[in-house]
Amino acid sequence: MTVLNRKDVRGEIGTSLGIAIGSENPAKAIYVYMHPQLEKQSPVVLVLGNGIQRTPAGLGVVRYDNLIALELHYLVYDGADNPLEADEREDKLDDVEAAVADWCRTHRDGTTYRNLIYTPVMTQATRIKYIDGNPYLLEVALIHVEGRDPS
Repeated sequence: MTVLNRKDVRGEIGTSLGIAIGSENPAKAIYVYMHPQLEKQSPVVLVLGNGIQRTPAGLGVVRYDNLIALELHYLVYDGADNPLEADEREDKLDDVEAAVADWCRTHRDGTTYRNLIYTPVMTQATRIKYIDGNPYLLEVALIHVEGRDPS
């Protein structure tokens, strides 16, 4: 018996999001890890692990019911050389968030997860310097999913 690995859930969600909203529809790229060099790509979605709660699913052979939290980072390049105006950059951020919210509405259950809940807390957008030194607008949203350990 094995336990559910959060990377499998992150990978499934990232792959499905990439198919649905990647290739500039409206996101340019979807990554399932903290990509170190975005190289001014925009907009980008990062699907990152946030936490996990494992509750025993019963007596006998121990399996867990897992509650998994993932962070979705929406990033829009905010440098002076971005040809988009400030309002257009925020519009891009809004377009990505709306596309992800729509995807979540239609993908509540997957192969590795079930009962997806999108952003149970208010998101907040802010300006940051990404780890590659480039300025970005960042919005962080949470999703919670449940998953039972594989048999």
